[in-house]
Amino acid sequence: MKSWGEYHIEQQADNSAPPRLRYRAEIDGLRALAVFLVVLFHAGFWGAPGGFVGVDVFFVISGYLITSLLLRELEERGTIRLMDFWARRMRRILPAGVLVLCASLVGAAIFLPPALESRAAKELPAAALYFINWRLADKAVDYFADNTEPSLFLQYWSLAIEEQFYAVWPLIVILISIVAVRFFRNTALARVLMWTAIAITLMSFGTCLYLTGHNQPYAFFGTFSRAWQLGIGAVIGLLPLVSINVYARRWMALAGIVAIVFAAVLFTNETPYPGFAAVLPTAGAAALILAGRREDIGGLVGRLLKLPAVVLVGRWSYSWYLWHWPVLVLGTAYSTATPWLVFLVLLSLLLAGLTYYVIEQPARYWPTLTRSPGISVTAGLLLSLGAAGFAVLAQATFAKPMIYLSSGKRLNAEAIRKDKADECLLSYDETRQPPCIYGDASGSRRAVLFGDSHAASWLPAADLAAKKAGWSLLARTKASCSSINAPLSNDRLSRPYVECSSWRDDVLSELKRLDPQLILLANNSSAPVIDATGERLNGEELENALIEAEKSLVDQLLADTNATIVLIRDITTSPKDPIICLLENP
Repeated sequence: MKSWGEYHIEQQADNSAPPRLRYRAEIDGLRALAVFLVVLFHAGFWGAPGGFVGVDVFFVISGYLITSLLLRELEERGTIRLMDFWARRMRRILPAGVLVLCASLVGAAIFLPPALESRAAKELPAAALYFINWRLADKAVDYFADNTEPSLFLQYWSLAIEEQFYAVWPLIVILISIVAVRFFRNTALARVLMWTAIAITLMSFGTCLYLTGHNQPYAFFGTFSRAWQLGIGAVIGLLPLVSINVYARRWMALAGIVAIVFAAVLFTNETPYPGFAAVLPTAGAAALILAGRREDIGGLVGRLLKLPAVVLVGRWSYSWYLWHWPVLVLGTAYSTATPWLVFLVLLSLLLAGLTYYVIEQPARYWPTLTRSPGISVTAGLLLSLGAAGFAVLAQATFAKPMIYLSSGKRLNAEAIRKDKADECLLSYDETRQPPCIYGDASGSRRAVLFGDSHAASWLPAADLAAKKAGWSLLARTKASCSSINAPLSNDRLSRPYVECSSWRDDVLSELKRLDPQLILLANNSSAPVIDATGERLNGEELENALIEAEKSLVDQLLADTNATIVLIRDITTSPKDPIICLLENP
């Protein structure tokens, strides 16, 4: 009798075929390289400005290993036991993951300001339930930003994508297997699955390219735009096993490791990512896995990847990836000196080793759990839900952070953080402006606040002034879109900012029609102006272009309206979150 979650594919297994998965030490060596690059990048050490590509390597490895395991089970048993598969994944991932989540929140209560404690507690459930990647994408978080207070659970975004892959990919494999047996009886199952994986990979890659140019946060954090990297690994796991010439294997492995290191050294936070750039580290990881899929890689690369210390770090890589980020975030609240950063990195490695031996391995092989997949899955769900509940309880017990003014008045920091401009500051791809009426909506006199996010920061003050004066106030603001007569580029979109030009023209037409009494202009003083060829201007050329573009806008407004034009000098940029600064310096 079939147990729940067990599906039999009525196809005779080829018992003479070689095993589809040969787990080699090189895989651990590749994991060690990936986590090392990520840690270097997050610690800000020189030499790895593109170390974030280590995550791409992890995706390829995961796609390869999981698909190989599923195919082996199909070929050997004619069966995929879903509950057993999910139970193994949960025992492997959740115990250490939940431990780091809860320990990080406790650390936040000890080392971070109250506002950041509260924010961490709000973010923990998304991390514990593995959908934090969508939360970060929806909030348009900049993974590369170095001037903001980072999420304490930022590293869980990639784990969320992998968990979603583990949940969905086995179901797809089962469905395609059933279809293959029903309609492609004379075709090898692995071949049908391989072409399915290729199709999914190509669709995902197309989504990745599109979103990198139109919505970078969703391109970076989104599951659909990252699935192609898991898909590349899956395709490798489904390829027929063939022997590769020893010299070809060594050159392939060398090219793979050079590609990964090259990307880590030359890519920066200015590189449009993922996009086409992500092909380089992804292909490098694929080449290394292919080179050692059947035989040892050998040569210099093979010996390096199989060094005992490297293999050990590879085995600790999951725990190190989990620990390094909160240790760095909490530790740098005290100091950012290089010796201290080195200490934090080593501390996170020590915690990783302890977690591997005390939590990871015992949980994976605990007899009570291994005897029953149902118990493993139930325990895993309870762990995740328990962590989320712990965060809710912690959030309820945290005192509301208050800011004390010199007048003696106290203000709720979270209330201050709620920006009135949120709905009226258009995102990068939006061009349709909502009404956004502030001040006295029935006022006979009208003012307009026109500009980019720097203008939007003035909205609370302008709203208060308009209410006191009895004026209505229209907010016309768009992210990274200065209200000057000049074409701009957009770093997040990695192309000319055509949406800005379209929106600006619509606003100018609206102002000509409305003829307000007052127009407030405020913008980023270093807007990225481009020339006719699309090249970005710099230095004195940029300064002159900005002056001329603003003068042109003012001349146009004076000609088209009877408004008084007020130019507001650009605001000072704080090196850290102003709310956090006020809380730390009462």
